Amino acid sequence: MISPVYDHILSGVTDDLEQRVLRLLLDNRDRRVTRQEFVSVLFGIVADDLEGSPEDRQVRRSIQNLRDAGWPILSDSATPGYQLETNEEKIKKFAAAQSSRSERIGRTAQNAYRSLAKARAINEALTTQQTVTQPSLI
Repeated sequence: MISPVYDHILSGVTDDLEQRVLRLLLDNRDRRVTRQEFVSVLFGIVADDLEGSPEDRQVRRSIQNLRDAGWPILSDSATPGYQLETNEEKIKKFAAAQSSRSERIGRTAQNAYRSLAKARAINEALTTQQTVTQPSLI
């Protein structure tokens, strides 16, 4: 649906694909739009498996760019798809969930760096054990 309201809303978005992504979200404000739908509508490709799809990566990059520009595009791991949201409580809930997720990811990354010492110790122990248990070839 093209309207003067949409044109006004989209006027600040200069990238063609981002405009098309946002227009599809506007046209489907009452529901989530899946990645498969984006790829199908925007590129004319029907695919069940989007693994490695450059078109899917372009859509996800466009969505991230729109989010970075302040567009309230919500998603979660429980329900597939993206939705343009105007309900402030839902947006706040999404923001809180993303903050919590970011904190967990940060802790996981810190723990991975801290685990390097244990990985080195394991490798050293295994190397020492192999040296001790392997028969001499001389």
